[in-house]
Amino acid sequence: MAETVFEISEINARFEPNRQDGIIAWVSLVLNRCLFLGGIAVRKENGKITITFPARKRDDQSMYFYYKPINARCHEEIRNAIVSALNLS
Repeated sequence: MAETVFEISEINARFEPNRQDGIIAWVSLVLNRCLFLGGIAVRKENGKITITFPARKRDDQSMYFYYKPINARCHEEIRNAIVSALNLS
């Protein structure tokens, strides 16, 4: 994998042990020591850990993300940092 392009720190989680929708935790983190990102859902689906970013459905049922990674590489880097910090591997 290519070199890290940003710093992820202060990963905090609120675990949700009894949910039926696959969410196992809500996570917040700090990006590049200057941007707080909260409301990240951590899910376990088919044995795999995934993350989703805060969003709402528009009237046409499409999703509007309040913020999200700009590409798959950045998404995976954030997911890996969360998985490692929470010992979910």
